[in-house]
Amino acid sequence: MCILIVEDDATLGRAFVMQLHKLGYIADLAISAQEALDKFGDRTYDLVLVDVGLPDIDGLELTSKLRQCTKERKDKLPIVGITAGYATREQCIRSGMDDFFQKPLMYTELKNVIEKFDPQNCKAC
Repeated sequence: MCILIVEDDATLGRAFVMQLHKLGYIADLAISAQEALDKFGDRTYDLVLVDVGLPDIDGLELTSKLRQCTKERKDKLPIVGITAGYATREQCIRSGMDDFFQKPLMYTELKNVIEKFDPQNCKAC
């Protein structure tokens, strides 16, 4: 399972990536919405964790753009919003996100989020 983390706080983003590596997953970090969109040309992702409060394009708008990029997929790309209070669950779900979590997202919560969208526990890309 390949996971894209979209987090403008590079330190927090690297922490997410390290936690995912400990769980056995492959993860990439994008520190802006534009970088996330660019990465979609390089790799197919199985899950996206997106900060709702991004400075260039917010996570709600990015979700809409990602849905456009992936509309040809057979399966729906799971997108999970992570926020420090910039949006409500309703706003996230309405934007097309599949779930929503508040920061800080601790290791156990992160593990639960991943397992929710990876029922086969598939660790490889």
